[in-house]
Amino acid sequence: MKQWTNTMKIRSGRHSRGQALVLGTLILTVLIGFVGLAADAGYFFDYRRRMTAAADSAAVAGALEAKRNSSSTQVVTVARTAAAASGFTDGTNGINVTVNRPPVSGYNVGNNKFVEVLINRPSPTFFMRALNVATATVGARAVAGPGGVGDGCIYVLNPSSSSTLKLSTSSGLNMPNCGVIVNSSANPAMSTSGTACLHASSISITGNWTSASSCPPTPTPSINIPPAADPLSDLQAPTWSDCTGSSTKLDLKDAKPHTLNPGVYCGGIVISASTPVTFNPGLYILQGVGLSSVDSALSGTGVTFYIDAGKLSITGGSAQFSAPTSGQWESILFFQKRGMTAKAVFPQGGTLSFEGVFYFPDAEVNFSGGTTNTAAYTMIVSAMLEIKDGSTIGANFAGLAHGNPIKKVTLSE
Repeated sequence: MKQWTNTMKIRSGRHSRGQALVLGTLILTVLIGFVGLAADAGYFFDYRRRMTAAADSAAVAGALEAKRNSSSTQVVTVARTAAAASGFTDGTNGINVTVNRPPVSGYNVGNNKFVEVLINRPSPTFFMRALNVATATVGARAVAGPGGVGDGCIYVLNPSSSSTLKLSTSSGLNMPNCGVIVNSSANPAMSTSGTACLHASSISITGNWTSASSCPPTPTPSINIPPAADPLSDLQAPTWSDCTGSSTKLDLKDAKPHTLNPGVYCGGIVISASTPVTFNPGLYILQGVGLSSVDSALSGTGVTFYIDAGKLSITGGSAQFSAPTSGQWESILFFQKRGMTAKAVFPQGGTLSFEGVFYFPDAEVNFSGGTTNTAAYTMIVSAMLEIKDGSTIGANFAGLAHGNPIKKVTLSE
């Protein structure tokens, strides 16, 4: 009996030691799994962080290319090049960089101004191999497009000429809520003289500046700033197929009130002899001599003027124009055909109110004499700009469906 009892104790001890061994092995396996999971998770977290940064960079690069040239065929190449610069080259080591313009998912589906980038790669595990998990796919997505508010109300784009922004005599430019950006690398790129005053929220110049004015610009301009891109480079010119009337210019000089309708004026429009003219809302395409007015009263709400030929000149009299507040031409008041260098002039004393954007990317805009501006907002994007008398530029975009018309490229998703 005693011998049997001892035998049972020995067997029980062996059985307990066997159970402990099995249990210990299981616990060790679980611990190894947790350690492996933690180690691999940390690696994948860091890898995905770097992948997300690459996707962000690629999406912004692609969106900038789309903004620079809305018909560009290089968006995919530019975006993938940016991803490669961040260490994620499409087609290498299992990396896949997909670029969609427009995005195929998210909030901006179908919007050609936005670019979507997706990066993914099946990546090998380390400790998790012990649990028969050899790979895990890591992915990142980013979407970029216009969204952030631009910096300026005045952009002077000419890259090299002297005094591309010039204020003289008693001119004044007062825009405390908006900035001035001058792209010229010349010395001086901006000049002021006489009693000319410039007051803006910021003044950024690629080159240098000089002031012989008794009223120096405020704040002190920042120099050696990299040139800004044309903020409206993605704005598409209108297309058309017919003319309003004949190719002979429309010459209004009988001092009687006239009302004009949108359309294509193949000979242009000339207004003189104190003739009052009302422009109905819509798009006016001007060819021939363009639009010229002398000592007349012009008005129009919700109008856009596209200068396809000739020039824009409003002398004396008065003009009260406002751009559309929504739709295709929202905020665009004057748009001169790209490549045209004809100067837009507003000489010899006029009472003018222009609510909208002046877009003259390859030409000079010249205000010279008695010009006033009481509009809620005015923006000027031109190759050069000269102002010879006072003007206040507003920056209240509350009346526009999409707010400030000049947008930066930013990440949106």
